[in-house]
Amino acid sequence: MENQVKNQKKAYIYALISVFLWSTVASVFKISLETLSVSQLVLFAILTSTIALFTIVVAKNLLNDVIQHFKKILNIYFF
Repeated sequence: MENQVKNQKKAYIYALISVFLWSTVASVFKISLETLSVSQLVLFAILTSTIALFTIVVAKNLLNDVIQHFKKILNIYFF
């Protein structure tokens, strides 16, 4: 029961963090469009998400799995 309470508190914390982060998206998008073109904004979004995903993969020590997956996919389509 105590573990369930801890999990519930953790779920609330994650929910609040995600609401906070998503609530800032519209404001940042509007401000960004005043200074950047749409293509620049898309480029920065792609770079940011790629860096974040790469950081997560490295932190979880899954880089070798990702490399093996891409080698397998490339062999199927190109060789």
